[in-house]
Amino acid sequence: MTCSPWSCTSLRHPWWSGCPPSCRRTPTSEPVVRSRAGFEAAFPGIDVQPIHGDAPAVNIVATSDGELCSDFELATLGPVEWDLAALGPDCAAAYNSAAQGRGMRPLGERVLRVVDAVGMSRAVACLALAPQLPCS
Repeated sequence: MTCSPWSCTSLRHPWWSGCPPSCRRTPTSEPVVRSRAGFEAAFPGIDVQPIHGDAPAVNIVATSDGELCSDFELATLGPVEWDLAALGPDCAAAYNSAAQGRGMRPLGERVLRVVDAVGMSRAVACLALAPQLPCS
């Protein structure tokens, strides 16, 4: 099992265990992202499942046999909303339409707002570290 400060690459450790310390310490997000129990208490009825963990469109490769996903090092357990974070309302609407046709639950708007905020927190934390990167 390998964990980084920002995410965990083991299905034994869900997405919320890898949230940046700044996200875990905010009073409003800590109970939600610190544990599965906290998440389930905040979002009853929202199940966790295996998710890709890093699902921007660049990780979907079009082939002659159809689309394939790549880049699975962040695969974990979490809400499906995590893989749709920051993709926008058109993507959420397309997912909801497809989910309805398959008898699945629609995206939780509150959950989507939380995972969007966690994703933004991760981005800000990474950008803050950028000046420390070596330049070639």
